[in-house]
Amino acid sequence: MIILFHGEDSYRSKKALADLKNKFIKDVDPEANNLFTLSGEKIDVKNFEETVKNTSLFSFKRLIIIECLFKNKKTSIFDPILEIIKTQENKTEDTIIFYEDEKTQDKKLTNKQGKKLFNFLKEQKFSKEFKKLSQQGKLVFIQKELNGYNKKITNSAANFLLNSFSNDNWALMNELKKISFSIDKEIITLEDVKKVSKEIFYEDIFTLTDAVSQKDTKKSLELLEKQKLAGLSNDFLLTMLVRHFKILLYVKESFLKGKDQGTIASNLKLHPFVVKKSLAQINKFDFNELKDILNKLIEIDYKNKSGKANLSHALFSFVTSI
Repeated sequence: MIILFHGEDSYRSKKALADLKNKFIKDVDPEANNLFTLSGEKIDVKNFEETVKNTSLFSFKRLIIIECLFKNKKTSIFDPILEIIKTQENKTEDTIIFYEDEKTQDKKLTNKQGKKLFNFLKEQKFSKEFKKLSQQGKLVFIQKELNGYNKKITNSAANFLLNSFSNDNWALMNELKKISFSIDKEIITLEDVKKVSKEIFYEDIFTLTDAVSQKDTKKSLELLEKQKLAGLSNDFLLTMLVRHFKILLYVKESFLKGKDQGTIASNLKLHPFVVKKSLAQINKFDFNELKDILNKLIEIDYKNKSGKANLSHALFSFVTSI
């Protein structure tokens, strides 16, 4: 069986991949001896062929995962890999999953051979594209996620979270997890979300940016490490830092124009609590300093997405350079 997981919603695609891996380990191979993960960016034809064609002595089923094959710069590998797949698809009980993150889209594949392979994989029976969900789709998805924590959520609370985290499903799911563990009752309300979000999320990010603004490198690094230990990814932390310094910049600009707290919250469509905390913090930065910090973060984001930077090192450098 050959499967391609791809699309803009990397949270759902990665979750689908993780679910299949967990099911394989639980139902087929508890020791995970027949689970193989290959880096598609670095793989060559020989390595791919040896892995795919190497059957087990005891005929155990295998799960082979190839991550981000279409980021491989050796475009000459695509045709041979396609031929290998075609010769193997009816000869094996193995499951071969090609996983592509949100940065790989078929419209971006300008290489003819790559496009041919991608289209073949897309047409497989169990392949799936994870597109961005509609508002209603997101509401359903939130409830489905909360079922895993034996929780339910009101529509007003779910909509508040969607508006707060926009299209960042990683941040949204991290927040759902925090709220679920913080609220004892079964049904999560808007009041619960506002309370927990303010106490956990906003306080953490304001504490971190406050340490950055005071050039307290030691504390900033400690807070970064604390967030990582809590399960937050480097990508999530970068996203939150970019978002937060954008907010500070916009609030600073509005404040310099004489806007009051209520007007700023309304114009920028921000929670009043965020505006209140931002107004207290912007005094520690001048406008140009905020622009410079934001530009540094945007540059880190660009280098990370283009594979030119180690994000963990880049965040460390950012914090130590402020």
